[in-house]
Amino acid sequence: MTRELFPRHLTSLFLATASLASASLAQTTLYTLSGDKANDRYGAVVASAGDFNNDGFNDMVVGAPENFHIFLTGEGYARVISGKDGLILATFDGTNLQDAFGDAAAGVGDVNGDGWDDLAVGARLATLGSFSGGLVRVISGQTQLPLYEVGGLASGEQLGWAVSGCGDVDGDGLNDFVAGAPTAVSSMGIARVYSGATGSVIYTFTGTVANGRLGYSLGNVGDVNGDGRADILVGSLFEGVYLYSGLDGSVLKHFTTLALNDIYGKAVCGIDDMDGDGRLDIVIGATQEGVLSIPGPGYIEIRSSATGALLLSVAGITDGLRFGSSVAGAGDWNGDGTPDALVATVPSSSGVQPYAEVLSGLDGAVLATMTGDGLGLGIAGLGDVNNDGKVEVAVGAPHVSGPGIAAGQVKVYSGLAGSCGGMTNYCTAGANSVSPAGMSVLGVGSASVSSIFFLSAAGGPANQPGLFYYGPNQISMPFGEGTRCVGGMVHRLSPIVIGAGGTASMQLDFPALGFPIPANSTWNFQFWYRDPAGGGSNFNLSDAVEVNFCP
Repeated sequence: MTRELFPRHLTSLFLATASLASASLAQTTLYTLSGDKANDRYGAVVASAGDFNNDGFNDMVVGAPENFHIFLTGEGYARVISGKDGLILATFDGTNLQDAFGDAAAGVGDVNGDGWDDLAVGARLATLGSFSGGLVRVISGQTQLPLYEVGGLASGEQLGWAVSGCGDVDGDGLNDFVAGAPTAVSSMGIARVYSGATGSVIYTFTGTVANGRLGYSLGNVGDVNGDGRADILVGSLFEGVYLYSGLDGSVLKHFTTLALNDIYGKAVCGIDDMDGDGRLDIVIGATQEGVLSIPGPGYIEIRSSATGALLLSVAGITDGLRFGSSVAGAGDWNGDGTPDALVATVPSSSGVQPYAEVLSGLDGAVLATMTGDGLGLGIAGLGDVNNDGKVEVAVGAPHVSGPGIAAGQVKVYSGLAGSCGGMTNYCTAGANSVSPAGMSVLGVGSASVSSIFFLSAAGGPANQPGLFYYGPNQISMPFGEGTRCVGGMVHRLSPIVIGAGGTASMQLDFPALGFPIPANSTWNFQFWYRDPAGGGSNFNLSDAVEVNFCP
C-alpha cells in the first residue's frame, strides 16, 4: 500500500492538535532514567541491547557522550539497563577525554558464539592509530569485558559515528556489525562491515558524492533477498540510501530523491515485515532542512526491502520541524497485527517543542505522542522488555537538566495493547479449599477469532459449579474469598462444572458469543466458582488473563 498521509509542505492545525491530544491516552511510562551529572547528555542514543544478561528479558543500552559543554568534555559512557526492572546492569566508560564514547551504541547479537548477546559502542573522536579516526568497542555480554576494538584507518574518519548489528554477513554462523564514518574520504563517507568473530573487515562501502556523508545512518534489515546472508542498510546526507548484498557487497537497492534539500537518508532503520513477504522492511527519514532552499517539514518513507516499493509515506506538519530526524521500528504498538514506526523531530527553531510519535504501519495515523524539552534525539523500539505482552519504546532527552545542566534523561513507554495473539496473566488468585495458590486461568490454542481457542482454569475444588466471564478493563477489587480482576461491562459465559482433577475448561464459540469479540481487540478473562469448603462467602475467583485476539 502506498499512502501520502499529509502533503509534504502543508501545515495542518487540525492534525497538530489531534496528534498532541493523543499523548494523554496512548502510552504508559514504564520507567524514567537520568544521567549522573551535568554535561552527560544521557540519552543521546538509545538502542536495544538484546538479552544482555541472559535472563529472558530484552535490555537496552543508553549512550552518554559527556560532551554538552566543549570545555567540560568527558570520556563518555554507555550504560546497559535491564528491561525487566529498569536497573543498571553495567556501565562502560570511554578511555580519553573528548572521545565521545557512547555517541553511538547498538546490540549486535552473539558475535563470539557463547550464547550471550554482545554490544558495540562507538567513540567517533577517539584516537586508535589515527588521530580522531574514531573507534568501535565490542563488549561481551557474558563477561562484560571488551572483546576487541576496531579503529578508523585515517585521521578524521570518525569511525563509530553510527553502529548497527547486521546479522551474519560472512556465513560463519555468528553475527557481524557495521560502523559508519561519514567524514572519511573528504566527507564522501564510508561504512565498514566487520566480522563479529574476529573484528576483521568484510566490506568497505565508500560514498561517491562529494560531501555526501555515506555512513551517517545505519540499519539492521537481515537477509532481504533470501540468499542466506544478512544484507546491510546504509544512509547518507546527500547520496540517498543503499541496500548492499551481504553475499558479495553489490548494490541491491539505491533509494534517492530528486530534491537535494530533502536530506534523504539522515535516518534509516529496519522495521518488522510490513508487506507480508516474510522479510524486514525499511524506514527512511528525510528531514528537509533547507540547505539550499526553504526548509520543509520533513517526512518518512517505509519501503519494501525486497522490491523497493513505497509502502507508506508520512510528512511532518510544520516547516522546519525536521520530522524524521530519527526513526525506529516500534513493534506492534496497538495490537492490530501490523508493525508500527517510531519517529522523532528535532526542530530548527528553539521555540518549537520537539516530540516523538508512534505512527500506525497500517495507515500512518498517530498512535502516541511523547513531548518534552530536548526529547527525541535518541529513540528505539525495544520489543516487549518486561514480558507483559506489550511492546515498549525508549525516547532520549539528552539536554534535560536533572542532576545538572544537560545531564539527560530517557523514558521507556509501554504500548496500548499486547501484540496480536499475546496472552498475559495478571492479578492474584484467592487461596481455596484445595490449593493455597488458588485457581489459575489460561488461554489455550491460538488467540485468533478464526481459530480454536479454549479457556482453562486449574487448581479448583472438584465437582463445583463455576463460569468464565470477560470484560474490557483490568481492576483489583476484593470479592468473595478472592479478587475481582475484570471490570467494565462484563459478559458471562455458560456455567460449567469443575472436573475431578480440579480443572474447568471450555471452547470459545466466537459466532455464538452474546457480546462479540472482534479481531484486533483485547479482553480480560476470569473464572468464578463455588467453594463451600473454603468458608466465608462460599465462592472464589481465579487470577485473570489478558488476551489480544488476532484476525
